[in-house]
Amino acid sequence: MDIAKLLIELERYIDKPEELSLVKASYQIANLAHQNQTRESGEPYIMHPLEVAYILATMHQDIDTICAGLLHDVIEDTDYTKESLVEELKRMNQHIFPTKRYQNIVHLVDGVTKVKKENYDTKIIKATLEDERTIMIKLADRLHNMRTLQFKKDEEKRKKIALKTFNQFVPWAKYLGAYKIKYELEDLCFQILSPEIYQKLKQFQSVIYETATFDLNQRMKELDQVFPDKQIYYYPKVKDVYGIYKSGYPPLDTDQKKQITEEMLTDENVLQNVYQTYKTIPELVQLKIIVDTKEDCYEIGNYLSKQNELSLLANTYFDYIKYPKKNMYQSLDFILKELWLPIQYQIRTNQMDLKNCYGNLYHEDTSTKIDFVNRLQKLIDTCSNDIEILNCFKKLATTKICISTLSGEEFLMDPGNTVADFASRISSTLPERMNQAYVNGVAVRKNQVLEDGDVVVIKTKEVEPEKSINLGYQKQKEIE
Repeated sequence: MDIAKLLIELERYIDKPEELSLVKASYQIANLAHQNQTRESGEPYIMHPLEVAYILATMHQDIDTICAGLLHDVIEDTDYTKESLVEELKRMNQHIFPTKRYQNIVHLVDGVTKVKKENYDTKIIKATLEDERTIMIKLADRLHNMRTLQFKKDEEKRKKIALKTFNQFVPWAKYLGAYKIKYELEDLCFQILSPEIYQKLKQFQSVIYETATFDLNQRMKELDQVFPDKQIYYYPKVKDVYGIYKSGYPPLDTDQKKQITEEMLTDENVLQNVYQTYKTIPELVQLKIIVDTKEDCYEIGNYLSKQNELSLLANTYFDYIKYPKKNMYQSLDFILKELWLPIQYQIRTNQMDLKNCYGNLYHEDTSTKIDFVNRLQKLIDTCSNDIEILNCFKKLATTKICISTLSGEEFLMDPGNTVADFASRISSTLPERMNQAYVNGVAVRKNQVLEDGDVVVIKTKEVEPEKSINLGYQKQKEIE
């Protein structure tokens, strides 16, 4: 990693030279400040802030956040103070920006700076309330630290860091909708905490990919021939290692879900269960298809699903483009039974994919960030000390409500979900076919907010009421 690679990534969405000059100045300050420092890997320390800034750039973060990523350890690990860092930024940029701009960058840096006699986790949460970009920087920082954790010589410290990441940062990433970060953090933690099982499943993952290669190549070749004028990008993959392991694990009760332990990640019985049932693991093999427009998504999706109608697995076609999930997920998803293994097709535009990968952290989506901060603020307002604040954040990141159908089928949903959200979980077409909904026997509107333990009945327009309770019902696994 070097500054040139970072600038190339930024030029994908930043077209103002003066903004890039601010990044260059921040890099020069950080590089000079860390010049005599090295990481435990032996590489120059500046590589870490460069990697953090690059991760933020892949999320299309604004320039102030990128600069704060480059400078995030300067106050903590060098002689700089907040005041002197502001002055140095002004000097390096020849005062071309208002002083407030430099102060904002340093404020972000201060938000992720450890201070003695202060609970660091609580500080991050409080700083996030002032500016949600704080938690983005911290997640990027933790992600790169986990990528290089193998260089830490003390095994017990490695495991301690991995467990904290699993139980704190993974839920944070999940709540924010940053699933790409969540999945990578899970695999990195799993590799540290259960190296033997991780390596076995990594090999198993490779075998699965090799098995599916023929079908994947055939489909990609077919689409290129049928749609020669469309710009199509393909990203084939096998489910993440920890995701494969988790699919073989028995259902966790509520208390277990709150805290992952090392023993839960080293169960050989789970490994054997995976080997025996891998053909039934949902979305084991995936082909992500990126196209230019929403219309392209439907055109390619309709071609694949209709040309292979007999191969389309029942209850696996979901139009999340028309009916996005609560976590902003948008895609046209379905599973086809191929020659060797079923393959899930995920068809979306590049912007949809960025939102799916980074959720609330995706720079262009500001409304959901505001919603996240507002919900967090409401919880924090009820707290009287640092411990309660930390517990409130954990609660916000992990709490689910349980909603049931009249037949007793249960769905875990996010607090604040409505009847319309519940309908879309049952079937992607059910919201538009809904005639009337009942919650606990009382007629309600589509925007009725659901509470834990509610029983929901949905009646549709096409059939008599007594036959409509189960119409369109298909149990959909919660996709994380």
